[in-house]
Parts: sequence; structure tokens; C-alpha cells
Amino acid sequence: MSVAWDTTNLPLNKLYGAQLGYEDNAIKTQFDSGRVIAMQKNSKNKRKYAVSYAATKAQKSIFFNWYENTLGGNAGTFTAPSLRGDGSTQEYMLVGTPTAPEHGGAIVEINMQWVEV
Repeated sequence: MSVAWDTTNLPLNKLYGAQLGYEDNAIKTQFDSGRVIAMQKNSKNKRKYAVSYAATKAQKSIFFNWYENTLGGNAGTFTAPSLRGDGSTQEYMLVGTPTAPEHGGAIVEINMQWVEV
């Protein structure tokens, strides 16, 4: 079951640097002759985004609490306004573990990868 992004404590206007890519959507078979054929894996080609979040230290704590306890790590999905910029809501899954290296300042950068579900 999908949960909503915590917009109260983690406002989405602090998301930045969303870079677009696509998940591999092909099942490939290579024959001994070297010929390769491919079939579509899913009916929809899914987009992936590398996003960063500018958070305060308190928001970093709230984010990782939400990630670990509400989302269940990478097992859960969440809904958020679409990163496509079309005004719709999209369901996402986090891929990999979010990182938040400390630079000694008041703002911490949380880096993560989102994939459309």
C-alpha cells in the first residue's frame, strides 16, 4: 500500500535537481549467431529521477524516520506530485539507500533516486 509524501514536515519546494532517465524496459535474447531480439518488458516505460532535497537537520531526522518506519525502507511506495510537471499525482519507489552527507552547515542535502511505479 502506498503512503503519501509528508508534505507538512518535508515541503516539496525543497526538492531540486531532478534529472530524468528511463528504466530499461526490454527483455533481450541473444542467439548463438549474435543476433539480438528484444521484447517490451512492461506496458509502460517507467521514468527514474535522481533528486536532491535541501533539508534542515530536523527535516533530515524526520525524513529518515519516515523512510525507515513509515515507508519501510525501499519496500514501500509513496505518492507525490508528479516530477513530470503536469500537475498530477504519481506513485514512486525509492531505489537504493538515500544518502545525506553532512557538510557542517545548517542545510543537509539528501540525495535519492525515485522510480515511477
